[in-house]
Amino acid sequence: MGVEGEAEVTRALQYLKDIKHIEPEIIVHDFFAADCKGTANVYGEEKSAIDPFHVMQEVNRAIVKDLVHFRKRLFSTELHELQTLTTIINKLQKQFKKLNSFSQPLLQLLPIIDPTHNIGQFCLKITKTIFALIESADPTIFFDRLNQILTDFHQDSHLALKAFAMAVEDHLPKHSITEKNYSRTIMDLLKKLKTLYNESRKPIKAQQSKFSKRKWALFYQPNKLTVDRAKMLTKFLTQYPTLQQYRDLTLTIGSIYRLPLPLLKDQIIDDLQIQENWGEELKTAIMTLKKNRDSILRFRAFFEKYPKLPKKCRANTEYLNLKLKKVFQSGLYLKGWDRLENELELQMGGEIRNFLTAL
Repeated sequence: MGVEGEAEVTRALQYLKDIKHIEPEIIVHDFFAADCKGTANVYGEEKSAIDPFHVMQEVNRAIVKDLVHFRKRLFSTELHELQTLTTIINKLQKQFKKLNSFSQPLLQLLPIIDPTHNIGQFCLKITKTIFALIESADPTIFFDRLNQILTDFHQDSHLALKAFAMAVEDHLPKHSITEKNYSRTIMDLLKKLKTLYNESRKPIKAQQSKFSKRKWALFYQPNKLTVDRAKMLTKFLTQYPTLQQYRDLTLTIGSIYRLPLPLLKDQIIDDLQIQENWGEELKTAIMTLKKNRDSILRFRAFFEKYPKLPKKCRANTEYLNLKLKKVFQSGLYLKGWDRLENELELQMGGEIRNFLTAL
């Protein structure tokens, strides 16, 4: 088929039915609309079935999209806020180096930091303190206030404050206060603020990386949940309790294939509730499942009817498609049929029937 659309799928299946007299009990496919409609056109909707791999893939891919947005809100936004603070300091350094002054009140330059971002709020608080100090025009008043601020930082329990105070103290003037010492100290304070922001980014990036690695625990089905995975999942959900909804969702979908058939109710898909906080991809995925409910459940019922069918037939057959395509892709489709047939039989490990010429 040059184009895999509804008309082409219908034509191919009609040939198998009318000319080759093939009457399958079910036809397994994914959610591709052309396959669904083509199957219904020729063999009727009652022969259509969707395999569990594509069902889980449809939902889990959409959940991953939601997790990416969650991670962005949780980590990337705060990292961006710290980068904004760094950019402000860079501009102030250039300005002070050139003019030995600032063109506008420093506190007006500060961005809005999300109140839930603890690290960002911590950096903002220190920055406000230092900016208010720098705006003191008199050098004597400036150093008196700076010494008091450093003393307060030392008495604070936060290690970052103590480290900041010690770093600043190492560069304070040892003797008389001069205009030069005053300017140098201001530049040093700005430099130390940038160092603070960069150091503050490290734990956020570490948490971001850990989140990316551990989010997959949400998708483990009970039969694959080892002791270590269970511990990781519990720890992950304890840290991010709002993600429990995605764990519950993937378990509900997995129960279609996990529960004994007598316990599996038709409305298990109909009862899925779309949440307002879900992304559009996940909402669409759930609506797709509802639309194809009968085809999804039909696949499960078929394998209950034929329990001796091999396990590999029950899940993903995508690897067979890849094997089939590989033979055609090599050689730019210039191979003769005899060679294609031999390679296909070798690759697929079974009998190959040629229906292409009649299409």
